[in-house]
Amino acid sequence: MLACAQENAKKCRAEIVEADLAETLPLATAMAEAVTAVMTFHELMYPPQLLKEARRLLKPGGKLFLYDWVKRPLEHYLQDTDRVLSPHTLQHFREHCLFSAGDLNFLVQQTGFEICEVVSRRSGNFVLVVAQASESRAV
Repeated sequence: MLACAQENAKKCRAEIVEADLAETLPLATAMAEAVTAVMTFHELMYPPQLLKEARRLLKPGGKLFLYDWVKRPLEHYLQDTDRVLSPHTLQHFREHCLFSAGDLNFLVQQTGFEICEVVSRRSGNFVLVVAQASESRAV
């Protein structure tokens, strides 16, 4: 997957940086106008670190685009994803449906962002949070 991403990045003059999201990323402070986090938040041991790093990387007024699974009742998860109850499905549910949309909004705001937009996707199984870095650098 990384090789494919690197090949695609060359086509649009982008750079892929491989790094541990639990640590400070090897990128300059206030260097980006936008940061995206797609389907990564739920995988991290301490997800607020990702938000703090996004905040550090963004220029004042820069935007964060966070797209991830959100917590829903198991019954809705099964119906909306066309899954049947099985050990694998239940494990996936436990691993991926950790935070509600409200939880994500709260964490984003706590790390120096102002919420611009929240969009529910795929019958509420996912959410897109668009947030803007506040003018203050403090987090």
